[in-house]
Amino acid sequence: MNAPRIRALLSSLLAVAACASQPPPPAATPPSPSEAPPAGPPVATPPPAPAAAPAPAPLAQRSADEILADSVSAAGPAEAWNGHKTVRLEMTMTFQGVGIAGKAQRLATATDKSLVVTDIPGVGTIREGSNSKVFWAQDPINGLRLLDGAEADQARLESVWNPELRTKELFAKVEA
Repeated sequence: MNAPRIRALLSSLLAVAACASQPPPPAATPPSPSEAPPAGPPVATPPPAPAAAPAPAPLAQRSADEILADSVSAAGPAEAWNGHKTVRLEMTMTFQGVGIAGKAQRLATATDKSLVVTDIPGVGTIREGSNSKVFWAQDPINGLRLLDGAEADQARLESVWNPELRTKELFAKVEA
């Protein structure tokens, strides 16, 4: 910054500081009811404020199929997604407020086989897997076990390859 700009900035700051150091002006007091209004012609009232613009009309409700089609289209063509046969994801997770953090890795295949391995220091290693028909989990608390009922249903949905493209196969009903 050059000297003239520094001086201009400094003088602006000093002016603001001078204004801030002075007491505020006294508040205006309304006239007492005993005071009569001044004689003379009546004061014109200001024109009314313009009416607010009407709210925009709500958008037409779209079907779940249209919304899902847009989602798939935004992610890329189905042919490109179906061109892949495996995926490997590495994740870091943190549970704020309880001081738990860990790393996880997810492996999945186009035949709906999956394996998720989660390492949480102080807790242990948690493994969940599927061969697309049988779902299992292994953790330090419950040991190795086959999943059934709601747990198996959740594991089945989590192991599906490209679930966005297969909603009609996976869910009895999809609503917007």
